[in-house]
Amino acid sequence: MDTKCFQYVLEICECGSINKAANQFGIAQSNLSVCIKNFEQELGFAIFKR
Repeated sequence: MDTKCFQYVLEICECGSINKAANQFGIAQSNLSVCIKNFEQELGFAIFKR
């Protein structure tokens, strides 16, 4: 389990959006979305409603 993805999840919750969180980390929104998707697959459930 990647701890960076867990940090991303926390930042998304704080910012209220994936776009804002991606900007905070200086990464592309698409890369953040892929990380979150993979993290959700590892956990076996969705973290966010889409």
